[in-house]
Amino acid sequence: MLSTKELEVFKWLKEKNAPLKIRMEVLKAFELNQLLIEFDKRIMNYEKIVGISLEGSILASFAETHAKGHFQKNDFIHTSELIK
Repeated sequence: MLSTKELEVFKWLKEKNAPLKIRMEVLKAFELNQLLIEFDKRIMNYEKIVGISLEGSILASFAETHAKGHFQKNDFIHTSELIK
């Protein structure tokens, strides 16, 4: 179901005599956006169920170290170097 703002977009497209193909592409974009929102809600729910948190994780440590400015420009290895 489309929101009020989405309906306003379609009304505007109709007023501007937008081709049907354009209106269909906009509809697909709105539907994809809604799908992504639903996926995000499910992921957040699974995170709550399994108790996932960044606290104590490698990612949190990385973020904390980076925030303190401890990394230098040459501390990172480009992925292409790992293939060598």
